[in-house]
Amino acid sequence: RKMYTGNAVTLTVLKSGTKKTSGGTIRLEATVIPEQAWVGQAIAVVVRLYVPRSLIGNGRWGWVEKPSGKGFLPEPLGEQGGEWKLASIGGQPTMVLDVGRYVVTPTQPGKYRFLPGTAKVVVRVPRKTPRRRRRGFFDSFFDDDFDSFFGHIRGKEVAVGGEPVEFTVRSLPEASKPAGFSNICAASIEARAGVSRIKLKENESLTYKITVEGQGDLRALKTPKLELGDSFRVFESKSHPSAVLDESGVRSRTVFEYVLVPTNAGKLTLPAVTFVYFDTVLKTYRKATTKAVVLDVVPGEQEEVVTVTNLPSRGHLVKLRGRDINYIREDRRDAIPLSAPPLHRRAEYW
Repeated sequence: RKMYTGNAVTLTVLKSGTKKTSGGTIRLEATVIPEQAWVGQAIAVVVRLYVPRSLIGNGRWGWVEKPSGKGFLPEPLGEQGGEWKLASIGGQPTMVLDVGRYVVTPTQPGKYRFLPGTAKVVVRVPRKTPRRRRRGFFDSFFDDDFDSFFGHIRGKEVAVGGEPVEFTVRSLPEASKPAGFSNICAASIEARAGVSRIKLKENESLTYKITVEGQGDLRALKTPKLELGDSFRVFESKSHPSAVLDESGVRSRTVFEYVLVPTNAGKLTLPAVTFVYFDTVLKTYRKATTKAVVLDVVPGEQEEVVTVTNLPSRGHLVKLRGRDINYIREDRRDAIPLSAPPLHRRAEYW
């Protein structure tokens, strides 16, 4: 049995947020958007790793200590990691990687601290003396990735910790809080409604969608209760929330979907739906309202009225909406009556 031993890896941990080397500075930073927020407002936090291009190795990185919060739990949003991007930082070509994207939604006012954690990354450092040894069959697999490509360059794993960042959360104004407030704090909210078809028959189904989107986290919006009276039957409702994080913060969308069946013919209206929210830019309570949708419902199948006389009480009128069973032929005179004897007991069978 043979044993293969790989190169030793040195791990250097620095808590100050930067790691200075001869080739430049490696650092881990967190950015909070916004630094001053309201209770219930979504706060975006992006943690980035900066490595000078001259030092970047194979791009491998990982967490020594993951980001955390004091008094709150950061929610990861979207892809964590992604691809390295080249940028010019202070006139120096630098590779930048978004190692973490998070959403924080505070429920209480106060001051909070976000801890970026500690990340590790493989960088290139010159080897003092060329390695002279016999190369084996498995060397390309177990050796450092840089030996075969960069010659006398070896890889070194360096860990760097980020400095904590603070943000402040303010209480919402209580005196002017309107009835029906949705507990959503956002900006530039737009609400719109649409249907799968405008013209349909009575008792046919359609899909009714309400879309709400804006700057902030709208995923916690509750499904609106439709006030449709006796003109519609609601068979199903569901929501489709989604959110993304960009340079301006958190943007989100929630789509509410209903399956409706009109029970009357004529011009039927799906009334407007209103969402009450706090505008974080204008610093006031506002409303986002959909437009009403008017449907053109034409008469469907004629209703049949049947008098049921074998009930204990007086006769009842029963309305049949359509028919569940359509017989192949209803006027056959040679059909076998239900009271007839079984086929094998009749004379014509033998």
